Amino acid sequence: MQLIQAKPEHLDEITELIHRVTAALVRQGIYQWDEYYPNRAFFHEAIMDGNLFIFVDDTKIIGCVVLDEWQPPEWAGINWQSSDSAVLVIHALAIESRLQRHGYGSVLLQACEHLAIENGYKSIRLDTLEGNSVARYLYERHGYRYRGQIRYCSKPVGHQTYLCYEKILT
Repeated sequence: MQLIQAKPEHLDEITELIHRVTAALVRQGIYQWDEYYPNRAFFHEAIMDGNLFIFVDDTKIIGCVVLDEWQPPEWAGINWQSSDSAVLVIHALAIESRLQRHGYGSVLLQACEHLAIENGYKSIRLDTLEGNSVARYLYERHGYRYRGQIRYCSKPVGHQTYLCYEKILT
């Protein structure tokens, strides 16, 4: 398995993967993603910016993640541990629905951390829906520390609280 930079020809497959993952989340009552985020336009822009990575097993895309330095304005009030400007942010980390809970998320997360260290980042930040216990467990198990919570008012009522996490890289 490897993490490689996505190309425009991967966009259809990535969009389909995200639709499957989003549908699986909704079936579980987790309204973290919807038709607005993450969507095809978001992934297209990330490809053009060089920030979308695909997680590949042989030649098959089994996951994806956007890695960049953009932090949502809602994060401004979070008490982050690192004040270093070298912060990598994880957005839209996804593993193919039928492969979830088989360790692929851990491998993808470790690949993100390795890439961050190789590129001189001192910490990684992310957020996840409070009700997404599987994602929270994944991040906490890998040393991501809870730093505070925010609200995304654009999300459905009852699904607006997101927890912010940070991991200091050594």
